Amino acid sequence: MLADWSRRPDEELLSREARAVIDRTLGRLPAHYRAILVLRDIEGVSNEEAARLLGETVASVKSKLHRARMALREALTRHYRR
Repeated sequence: MLADWSRRPDEELLSREARAVIDRTLGRLPAHYRAILVLRDIEGVSNEEAARLLGETVASVKSKLHRARMALREALTRHYRR
């Protein structure tokens, strides 16, 4: 069996560290933001399905998703500015 050398070890380390930072930051967001981000951006659920699961309208899901992404981006920006 051949080893996969397509990724360098330093890239793998940075990728794991970045995932850990995102996971911690996501965990600090309000639950309603975290839920919509997980459904849409991690699980790949459609807006319509997310609306059904959350008992929201599609318009509400889109709006909350935008605000959740902005909150995550702001939190990550603050983290990396340290």
